Amino acid sequence: MLMRRLQSAPSHQLGGEPIELNGSIEENSLLGKVLCVCEPGSEKPLLVKSFSVENASINRPRLEKLASLNHENLLKLHGFFSVDEQTTLIIEKFDRSLHDEIIRRKTQMEYYSEQELWSMATSLISAFALMQKSGLHHGNVCPQQVAISPEGKVQIFDSNILGSSPLFKEVQEKIESMIQKRGLYSPLVMENLNEGCFYHQHDLFKSDVFSFGMTILNASTLTDVLRTVYMWSVLRINMKKLQDLLAEIRSRYSRPFCELLLDCLVLEELSLIHI
Repeated sequence: MLMRRLQSAPSHQLGGEPIELNGSIEENSLLGKVLCVCEPGSEKPLLVKSFSVENASINRPRLEKLASLNHENLLKLHGFFSVDEQTTLIIEKFDRSLHDEIIRRKTQMEYYSEQELWSMATSLISAFALMQKSGLHHGNVCPQQVAISPEGKVQIFDSNILGSSPLFKEVQEKIESMIQKRGLYSPLVMENLNEGCFYHQHDLFKSDVFSFGMTILNASTLTDVLRTVYMWSVLRINMKKLQDLLAEIRSRYSRPFCELLLDCLVLEELSLIHI
């Protein structure tokens, strides 16, 4: 199991108190326009995001469960409320996404050190383990869904709370939405999308493991695998390109790190490692 291989993963609780919704409008790389506020009695900045969904109560169970989770590598949902068909979220502030950071590093050819990658992997897997323990799968793990805090910590962002998850749509809309979102999906999910079927039986948590592996591959090679490895016109994974990138990391990083990544990128879902 991944957690056994990453036993040094940090974890501590974060708290939150009710806040007044006044502050300044900012543009956020993951959320778009948000209201930035400060928690009363502290200088801790929080983000407030409002959005509309067809039925604001649909994602309430997930919101409630996420709001109860506390982990330094899981972007904290401090609270939420719904009025009619509009939901407002109060979220821990973050500076940028992992995708933004990879673009910056690519421009400067500043590759991650192996220590940085181990820290990233350990942090994310620890947070995924908490989500899985709570019965939550992510479904769209990719650099765009990983936030970076002002202190530089990586944190999982769950875009499902914005009501944009395919889980909240009819079957055909689910398929179209997933294709449009272009996530780092596992080979089986890509096959299901190609066949126009969302409900083929598969392990949702193992799909998250594969997507996690692709996210780390993205970071370790500074290559946008979403564009280079995924062939969206035919809904397939470019195996040659994937193998080329794996050969690249073998030349740059240690055998244990490469083996961890390979374990997360097994093409047969049933053979994928568990978190």
